[in-house]
Amino acid sequence: MQENFYALLGVSPTAGEDEIRRAYRDLVAEAMDDQPRFQALSEAFEVLKDPQRRLAYDQKRTALAIIPNAQKVADANATGAFVSPSTGIALPTVCPISLSPCPLKTGNIVPDEGFCPECGVLIASLGANVPVLNTARTPYLVDTAGREYPLRVGDNLVGREGADVVLPDKSVSRRHAQFDVQKSGAVTLTELGSTNGSRRGATPLVANQTVALSDGDELRFGAVRLTVRIPEPATKAIGGSVPASASAPVIAPKPPAALPSKLGVPTTGARLTGTGGNTLTFAIGQAAETTVGRKPENALIITGDAYVSSKHAVIVYENNRYKVIDVGSTNGTRWNGRKLLPQVPQTLSDGDEIVFGQTAFLFSL
Repeated sequence: MQENFYALLGVSPTAGEDEIRRAYRDLVAEAMDDQPRFQALSEAFEVLKDPQRRLAYDQKRTALAIIPNAQKVADANATGAFVSPSTGIALPTVCPISLSPCPLKTGNIVPDEGFCPECGVLIASLGANVPVLNTARTPYLVDTAGREYPLRVGDNLVGREGADVVLPDKSVSRRHAQFDVQKSGAVTLTELGSTNGSRRGATPLVANQTVALSDGDELRFGAVRLTVRIPEPATKAIGGSVPASASAPVIAPKPPAALPSKLGVPTTGARLTGTGGNTLTFAIGQAAETTVGRKPENALIITGDAYVSSKHAVIVYENNRYKVIDVGSTNGTRWNGRKLLPQVPQTLSDGDEIVFGQTAFLFSL
């Protein structure tokens, strides 16, 4: 049975989000040198802070407590496909965290950028008769350098550390502001009484003021400037009958691929060498910025991993040092086994392991 996240953080199953965040901040500060504990605490926090993931976790704990063989049943389901009794649609059950029933099948969730928000798998990689999903992106923020900060449905805390949108700038408070994203796509922003304040355009917000946002609104948190992007609402075909002609074609996973730099293959500087089942090798050289993701505009393109986002991470070279930054990917980036916080740079050393989604590389100088 999975570790009890509540016990790990020392909170009760009825604890609120603020209590969970405080417990995590206190414990993780003491566990910085204990990698397994740091990783476990981070996983517990990531699950319990998200209402949907927490609900799924609570349901799974209840099921495992009542039905001793529930885990075996879930594992067995995770290898095949079945027909949803409510829709008649054959959906694959590929769930790394063994959720049963699959929330995608029940129509309770809408994939974020084509990923399942619960288990993180890329829907198009599953094959089988997956229902048609005309999904648009969820709202997101863009900073002055073009870096993106995705927002999820529900509350999104903005702060300097331990937040959903982490802005590591001294002018940003630990609890600075909060976005609320509705399923309809509507977005509001609430100022939480920060030290240096928030602005929408040229208008400062007072403490506890909530304002509705529009696509393209310019925001300011302390000295950090961001633009909010609100795509058109997604159209989904989950939960209703899908004509056979509208069924999505089976998309076989593509083999991993990495494209060389547009300026040619560097002969000096750093390299990424695939480990485990990853056979990719990529020369970073001394490029100021090396982007990583599924889409072709990235410098390092990874197409064979269903857990890699379209824009997943970036490796930055400045002042003779290399740093890796997760740019808010769905399934995260790990450095030497530790999950990185979104938008927080991590300095790299020769021999470090970097895992994008589930694709592992060895960094070398």
